[in-house]
Amino acid sequence: MPTPSSDDAFAEVKAKVDLVKVVQEHVRLTKRNKDFWGLCPFHQEDSPSFKVNPQMQSWYCFGCERSGDVFTFVELIEKTDKRGALQLLAERAGVELKKLSPEQKERSDSRKRLLAMLKLAAQFYEYVLWSTPAGEPGRRLLGSRQVKEETARRFQIGYDPAGRGFADYLRAKKRSLADAQEAGLLRRDGTDFFAERVVIPIRDERGQPLAFTARTVRQDEQRKYINSPETPAYVKGRVIFGLDLARDEIARRGYAVLMEGQFDVITAHGAGIQNAVASSGTALTDDQVRLLKRFTDELLLVFDSDRAGRQAAQKAVLLAAGHQMRTRVASVEGAKDPDEFLRAAGDDAAKQWEQLATKAPSGFEFGMEEAAAGLN
Repeated sequence: MPTPSSDDAFAEVKAKVDLVKVVQEHVRLTKRNKDFWGLCPFHQEDSPSFKVNPQMQSWYCFGCERSGDVFTFVELIEKTDKRGALQLLAERAGVELKKLSPEQKERSDSRKRLLAMLKLAAQFYEYVLWSTPAGEPGRRLLGSRQVKEETARRFQIGYDPAGRGFADYLRAKKRSLADAQEAGLLRRDGTDFFAERVVIPIRDERGQPLAFTARTVRQDEQRKYINSPETPAYVKGRVIFGLDLARDEIARRGYAVLMEGQFDVITAHGAGIQNAVASSGTALTDDQVRLLKRFTDELLLVFDSDRAGRQAAQKAVLLAAGHQMRTRVASVEGAKDPDEFLRAAGDDAAKQWEQLATKAPSGFEFGMEEAAAGLN
């Protein structure tokens, strides 16, 4: 069978996917005569004005007046471009878009193996945390940080026990230890890389685990946090933590709350601030801003309250401006970071947060205030 390309690829994929089934994964549809109706996923509404025509394989919203075919729908719902929509739908339809060289195929196959291994690891860690006695140290740590089980499960937080728990699990499942080492899950001596740590998956915007960050439960361990290395599946500066969970709320509220650390975001979501995401402790990168730009044009920056956090906020304001994104900057006065601020607020967290967000100055005003403070 010839390899499809250009217009042929779009035509073949479109012929093999059903628009109604694609839309139903995101919208509850009701059949009326020959058409299907539902609430538009692209704007707020109370009455269904979103129509799908299965004969024409097209859709139209009478409210926001958007329209298109299956590619347009996937572009909008997944915040991607036309080529990205083609790739997603081609995978769904089993269409090979282009013939890969042996080297490209090896890289692609390697990445798929790593992604499968990372997904398996996340499931293992989560099971250990909630379903075994070995997970007790992890449960205690989360309890001390006021992270409820419901919130932890949304983030698929887990625990890696001491020793070779994951390695032994892989042997029992007859899975590749070499793949686990390449994914940064095992050390060279075969022991678990994240042993005796609460493990937090770093997932892409669709929820696929790409890497992990892990917090020790031991008092005598100097390195509180360790992270996965970069791999063919993971480049640190290209991922936004929590985006898979926050993307719908970002669209609803019209802006993203950008924080520094994973626990900042986890605590924020537990407090009802579900448009919160994090740069994962790194300086914000161009790739991360471009990713956020697919979902919103406005950022509320809430970084750590120390000098480094303020400097990071200033740099983020300039970087976002370079991508035509609006910014506001909130300061968590009296706390070192958003996590501490929200935990101290307790049941009043949502109210105090709203007050903090409401009075946040624009990025430009924040920069002027910082410059003036530096002169004094």
